[in-house]
Amino acid sequence: MVVRAERMRAQHPHATTEELVELAGRALVRDVSLSSGAVGTAAALPSVGTITAAGLTTAQTATFFVQAAYYVLTVAQLQGISVVDRERRRTLLLSALLGKEGQEIIEGQLGMQSLVWVGQLVNTLPISTVRTVNAKLATRAAKYAGRKVWVWLLGAWLPWGLARLWAGGVDVPWPGR
Repeated sequence: MVVRAERMRAQHPHATTEELVELAGRALVRDVSLSSGAVGTAAALPSVGTITAAGLTTAQTATFFVQAAYYVLTVAQLQGISVVDRERRRTLLLSALLGKEGQEIIEGQLGMQSLVWVGQLVNTLPISTVRTVNAKLATRAAKYAGRKVWVWLLGAWLPWGLARLWAGGVDVPWPGR
């Protein structure tokens, strides 16, 4: 992330921090759009089965999270927030991932009113406090991800299951066959 931020500053020496953050945001949108488009195109091909398409979608989701993490850490570095400790990076990433919920958890745990201040103070907090905050953030993130997975499973697999039950299990192809 340090390298990415330094490279952006070198490529745009007269740009303000806000302009560099805007460029980083555009790069994120571009990269996510390209990878999502590629996966969508591949998944739509008739020769690709449902299981393969689900695998591609899962890989693309993982890619999105990696790209989003790079974006968050790049923006932090551009703002002058250098987070080198793994636990402290986790705090920053989970709070950004959870958005408003992450902010509420940090406000409740630390009594701080803004994620910007947390970003500036994250390197001065005791590691035990950071771990406590991370545990709460990770629990909330797991619940959030679990809800999303269940919604996806119901939306993707329930129609085939109902069709199979309705047809008595006869001549109803399963996805990917």
